[in-house]
Amino acid sequence: MSRYDFSLPAAILVGPYAEAFHINEELICASSHFFRAACEEPVPNSSRRTMTLPDTDPTLFDIFISWLITGDISNSSELEGITKSAHGETEEEEEAIIIEQHYALWDQLCGCYNLGDEILSPGFKNAVVDLLVKVSGHLVMRFNTFPCRTTYELETIYKTTFPGSGLRRLVVDLAIGCLGIESLEDIDRENEYLDEFCRELLSRTGDSLRDYREGGRSDDCYLKYPWEFQTSSYPCLVEEA
Repeated sequence: MSRYDFSLPAAILVGPYAEAFHINEELICASSHFFRAACEEPVPNSSRRTMTLPDTDPTLFDIFISWLITGDISNSSELEGITKSAHGETEEEEEAIIIEQHYALWDQLCGCYNLGDEILSPGFKNAVVDLLVKVSGHLVMRFNTFPCRTTYELETIYKTTFPGSGLRRLVVDLAIGCLGIESLEDIDRENEYLDEFCRELLSRTGDSLRDYREGGRSDDCYLKYPWEFQTSSYPCLVEEA
C-alpha cells in the first residue's frame, strides 16, 4: 500500500505571501528527496497535507512544478523570454537587448539550480543545467560574452553551491574557453570564493591538457565547449523514490 495520500493533493505554500501550489504527493516525492522526507509523517484522514517554503521564490517554484508535470523546463510560462527579434533603434541596441535577455535567463536558471539543491531534486537540476548549457552557448559563441558578467555573480554561484556541483563545473568549463574575455581578467584571489574558482579552473585546465596529451596529440590543443559534448558532463545522480 502506498504511503502517499491520494485523497487530496498536497498544498505547498511558497514565499513570504504563502502562494499556494497543489500537487500530487507521489509525483513530487518521486523527484524530490526533501518532499519525500516531508511526506513521511501521516496526516489525519480527509486532511490535506500542507507544507511551507517561506524563503523560496514562487516564480522559481512554478518553474519546478511545470518541469515536474510536463517533463520539460522550457514549458514554463515563468521562464524569462528571449525574443527572436529585439526592437532597438540600431543593430547595436538590438544586440544589447538580446544579450540582456540571455543574461536574465541565465540568472534565473542559476536560481532554479539553487532551488533544486534546496529541495534535493537532482532530476530538476539536470534539466536546469541542460538549458544553461544552451544559453551559455549563445552568449559565448554569438556574443563573445562570459555568462557571469561580474566577479560578484561568479562569487554568488560559489557561495550558493556545493563543491563539485554541476553548476560550478559548467562555469569552470565555460571559463576555460573564455579566458580572453574582459570580465575574467581581474579576479580577486583574496576572495575565498573567487580563489576557489581559480584553483578549480587551473585544475580543470590541467586535467584537460593531460587527457589531450595522453590521447597522442601534441599539436594545437582544442578544448571542447560544454555544448559540443554529445551527452551532459554535469549530471546529478537521480535515485528512484
